[in-house]
Amino acid sequence: TNSYDPPRNAVYVTFNDPWGCSQGIYHETAHLRLTAVGVGIDAHDYKLLDNPIDELYDSPVRSDAKRPMCAVIHGLYAWVMFTENDLWLAQRGPAETDRAREELRRNIPKIQKGIDEINRYMRPTAEGESFFAGMLDWANDVVVRGHALLE
Repeated sequence: TNSYDPPRNAVYVTFNDPWGCSQGIYHETAHLRLTAVGVGIDAHDYKLLDNPIDELYDSPVRSDAKRPMCAVIHGLYAWVMFTENDLWLAQRGPAETDRAREELRRNIPKIQKGIDEINRYMRPTAEGESFFAGMLDWANDVVVRGHALLE
């Protein structure tokens, strides 16, 4: 576990880049949501997920080191959260459309990589099956809508 236990009702983001700030809020909120249901980044309570912490997998968002399944889930969920907003923005005004499409081109492959890794290796508990099924349904839907928008 981490020696630093951040508040579970706060997010820390940059304000120097409005787009980065928005993505950061969604990203950190995703981490807080998962932590609230017992799935931390580096530890979990085994209520929803049965993968041991010492089993490591490829992260969809970090390539510097393999990560526990709970971290892989965090990466996917955080990217889905802010990419949903990017999809919404890509369908709006011209200024937002260019940046949103750029973000989608960069992030849809990361989401797909996370879906693939989780489908291959995640071991949900009976209680976690419906939770993760819903998360993966949403992630797949974001990928489909992202590809459709970019075509």
